[in-house]
Amino acid sequence: MITDIPNVVEKINENLPDQIRMWGFVKVIRSFHAKTLCDSRVYEYLLPTYVFILPEKEFNLVLSNSIQSDTATQKVFVDVPTATSEEMIEKRKYRISQETIEHVRQGFQEYRGTHNYHNYTIGRSPQEKSCNRYIVDSQVSDPKIINDVEWITIKIHGQSFMLHQIRKMVSLIVMIVRTGTPISLIAKTFTQVKINIPKAPALGLLLERPVFDSYNRKARDQGKDVIDYDIYQDQIEKFKDNFIYSKIFEEEIAENTFQNWLNAVDQHTERDYGYLNCEGIIPESSIVKHGERQKYYDQAVNNEQDDDENSDNED
Repeated sequence: MITDIPNVVEKINENLPDQIRMWGFVKVIRSFHAKTLCDSRVYEYLLPTYVFILPEKEFNLVLSNSIQSDTATQKVFVDVPTATSEEMIEKRKYRISQETIEHVRQGFQEYRGTHNYHNYTIGRSPQEKSCNRYIVDSQVSDPKIINDVEWITIKIHGQSFMLHQIRKMVSLIVMIVRTGTPISLIAKTFTQVKINIPKAPALGLLLERPVFDSYNRKARDQGKDVIDYDIYQDQIEKFKDNFIYSKIFEEEIAENTFQNWLNAVDQHTERDYGYLNCEGIIPESSIVKHGERQKYYDQAVNNEQDDDENSDNED
């Protein structure tokens, strides 16, 4: 039995790079497997609040000159404008209202429970049972100003997630709020209707923690130690501030990641996001038919080239 736990942790951390930390450990059963015994996971997404600013132009504008086609590959590319420094100075002055933050919270609550998330991933049919995923809860923090930019943190607790699911969940809420589309649209995305939902940037997404509730219940019954991250919460938050959040903030300031993503979303056609309307109706033109090839956008729209496929892989 190891009695000097703080000393052991300190010695291990002395031999690790600063970006990797150990906070503690517990003795588990011999057959313990971190992946298979994990009941659920909590993901965190950091979002600058200026993404909720209303679009500057009518949202259902059909593109003309910004669309380019490649007849050889049958792919369609969109010429997306890049955010300017002057534009970002004004955008980052935005401060979200209490009414808007409550609207965002209400939107994320619509994801709670078991739903068919076929529209929130790629290459899946609405008929596949594996598309049914259970969301335990979601929390949207109060806004916080970092380097003169206002941010919110979104935590989504789910039993398991599909590829890109969280990024698409965040994206849809952003688009709904900034276009005045009713939240009732979310329930329609769980039906058999197939639509195109873009992915929010991978930049803001991180795994907050795995959850071992079932294992912990058995451990308590047997008088064993439980897996508890809360006792290290202060240390974890400090680590995230120094090595994760700071990098996200720096990259957003340097690359204008979220505004460039919004610019890409706004360069759409009626067919792409026509479901963003004041009635919350999914028009026939926005429904992706079975066997129909979806339009492929360049990196600014779908971030395919540098996408971190491990950021929200299916569990």
